[in-house]
Amino acid sequence: MNIYRAYDIGNTVIPRNTLTNAQTQNIQAIFNKFVNVNKRLVKYSVPTANQNDIHHLLVRLNTKIFSVDEDKLDNTTIDSELLIIADRLLESETTKSSDGTKRSQSIKEGLLFLHLTNAEVTIVKLETSELIDVKSFAIQRGFGTSKEYLKTAVFKKDNFHDIDVMDKSTNIAKYWAEKFLGLQRIRTNQDNTKTVIDKIDDNTIFNPSLTKLDEFPDIKDQVLNFIASKKDFSMDSLFASISNAQKLNLDMSSVFIEDNANSYDDSFLLDQKIINNRFKKTFVISDSITVQSQNLRKDLKDGYFSVKGGFFRIKIDDDKEEQLKLDIGEGK
Repeated sequence: MNIYRAYDIGNTVIPRNTLTNAQTQNIQAIFNKFVNVNKRLVKYSVPTANQNDIHHLLVRLNTKIFSVDEDKLDNTTIDSELLIIADRLLESETTKSSDGTKRSQSIKEGLLFLHLTNAEVTIVKLETSELIDVKSFAIQRGFGTSKEYLKTAVFKKDNFHDIDVMDKSTNIAKYWAEKFLGLQRIRTNQDNTKTVIDKIDDNTIFNPSLTKLDEFPDIKDQVLNFIASKKDFSMDSLFASISNAQKLNLDMSSVFIEDNANSYDDSFLLDQKIINNRFKKTFVISDSITVQSQNLRKDLKDGYFSVKGGFFRIKIDDDKEEQLKLDIGEGK
């Protein structure tokens, strides 16, 4: 079984009932370029409580398609089941109001592509733009550099515990992974944050050839500053934080080993408890005075500490000044 289907997803679902060989080849080209070789993913699963729920989109697909002998499946059944996926996507992109159902303004119209084999289904939403010919599905120049156009999911037969999801936007859209596909993340923010920090500290996140460059200590310092000061993590934003990458003619793959599909997610919220545990520092000023920073890298970047001429200086926030004056006054 090797089936491709396409649907226009706007205010309604419009199936492209007959795909030409050229259209199918163009869909395959999109998959080969952005889906089949992609390792920058977020791992999801079907919640345990839903794994026997026939109303769950992927459970239904597993029951109605994958669990049926191929010689007992006809095109009408396959088409009706795949259409349910398209309808469910439209449902997840709309909101109900007193005057009817409307598309959410923040969610763009687009094309839905499905590729079904005996072993898995690949689900791809491509947002409508000038980067693809909406009739032929041919890729246009600039398609590979756009950041917000593609969402994917790959579900393997009988496997509710290891589902690959990708979103070319900074974070996985909640409507895509949760409302549409009914999935939950496998890794927590704490898991991801700790893994990334460990891999930065032992240099295993970096391309080995990069570590041999004279500029490597500076690049690693920039990466640590990003981790210490940001709330959201993604590989794209981490790479963008390296100010001299372009000058050094470095691209993503020459800086990082993109193996996160195996060990950490491509995008997540950095866990502040883990961050603080890595970057906290206590300064001993005298036998009776200590000063603690919960995140020294961020505090140094923000200019809170300096040492000069026998004095340890601390910059204070404007809204803390009056209270500190009162606190000092109480100690006199």
